[in-house]
Amino acid sequence: MPIVGDLLAGRYRIAAPLGAGGMASVWRARDERLGRDVAVKILLPNLAADPALAARFDREARALASGSHPAIVAIFDVEPGDPATGREPFYVMELCDGGSLADRLAGGPLPPDDAVHILAAVAEGLAALHDRGLVHRDVKPANVLECGGRSKLADFGLARLEHMAEEAALTAPGTVAGTLAYLAPELLAGQPATTASDAYALGVVAFQALTGSLPRSAGSIAELVEARHAIPPLVSAAAPTLGDAFDSAISAALAPEPDARPDALGLAADLAAALGRWHRSRTAGRGGRRRPGPRSPAVAGPVAAAPPPAGSPDGAPAGERFDSSIDTVIVPSPDAAAARRGRPGLIVLAALAGTIVGLAALSGVLGGDRDGGRSAVPTGLASSPVSSSAATPTPTPTPTPTPAPTPTSTPTPTPQPTRTVDPAAPALEALDLVRAAIDDARKNGGLKRPDANALQRLADSIGDALRAHDFDLARTRTDRLADDADDLDDIDDDEHDALRAAVAALRAAIP
Repeated sequence: MPIVGDLLAGRYRIAAPLGAGGMASVWRARDERLGRDVAVKILLPNLAADPALAARFDREARALASGSHPAIVAIFDVEPGDPATGREPFYVMELCDGGSLADRLAGGPLPPDDAVHILAAVAEGLAALHDRGLVHRDVKPANVLECGGRSKLADFGLARLEHMAEEAALTAPGTVAGTLAYLAPELLAGQPATTASDAYALGVVAFQALTGSLPRSAGSIAELVEARHAIPPLVSAAAPTLGDAFDSAISAALAPEPDARPDALGLAADLAAALGRWHRSRTAGRGGRRRPGPRSPAVAGPVAAAPPPAGSPDGAPAGERFDSSIDTVIVPSPDAAAARRGRPGLIVLAALAGTIVGLAALSGVLGGDRDGGRSAVPTGLASSPVSSSAATPTPTPTPTPTPAPTPTSTPTPTPQPTRTVDPAAPALEALDLVRAAIDDARKNGGLKRPDANALQRLADSIGDALRAHDFDLARTRTDRLADDADDLDDIDDDEHDALRAAVAALRAAIP
């Protein structure tokens, strides 16, 4: 066991303890060769004496060091140790000094946007591990660290061993161990860990992040084992203020049967879609988005003042409605109400001008304009104005009054249907080009199949976010896709450049 000031492997100067668990201790250290701070994880002396445990520690650290991913804490160095001299094996990793998800959850549940953002990053890291044939085995909030503003997965591959060490300590009724709360039912039954058990653990983390509580609680291993097939509660039951938007996504991840659970990226996509539903339900609850219904006839004169309806913004006059998604107050007037009968949604489309105007210029249909940008007013109306006095009999200079000719009837303009333009459509088209570039790089550019599969899964999750109109999440995932594409090795330069260009085009197309 090192002490502060020790120099490991001739370069890592131990500075301070960061933590300890059932398998290892973690220390802050200074890499004197490269002049940077790092974290050093050292196998505990009593376990280092076991050759099998020491070999497994070394093997898994090297497997993790063989690849990299922006959502996984980087492994810089691995030292096997020396049982003859009592030197414990250790590995050196990226120092994450932004705290853990467990630290944040100590203050209660997270806002859904923050929770889904973090969970998406963890899911991508898990998917990268699974692609390399590795199972994390200990997904929990304490192992989700903040590194440079990014959430990263840490502490790999030791959960099964920690569980064995903790089991002896949990013989007394009422004893609780944090890791056990995240173990899938099949693990409690003695089955080996799989990618599905990692997905279950991520589902528990998601439930906890959204509600501030765990989906199951028990005081001993026996109670946990006995309750392993119980149906977990719904998110809406634990946190009624969230509504039911997240119920299906979390329930699928917590399914008792492993085959019924989504994989890590599938869960991330489900959560992204759930977040979109949650935002839409909140907006509808404030009166921001209403289903089309019958309109009241136009009434001459001012609209009578009335108290704001429940859920409307403070101080909003009667008759106004607020749409938080476009940050615009829409004030219906009798004239505007009549005008909108022929062109439903025109005001909303105008408020979304940043996206819609450009698309409308291509289609020429904004407000029913179908003739390349010329006036949408029917010709008969433009050329035959009717004055208000034209219908009144006008006396003539002759003794016998002659009534003015009755004005010809003016054709009533036929309402033109408004085409609904999906603001995600350009980005979804750009995403198809990204998928094609990934396929081309795999077939012609030497991109390895596991790397291609990981990129395609990330592209699929971007598509889910776009279809849910969660553009912030889509941009975040596209940035990660760009990072992953930049980090690719052993790929043809031309195919690499094509992939980068496709990802850049996607990023620019997201509203």
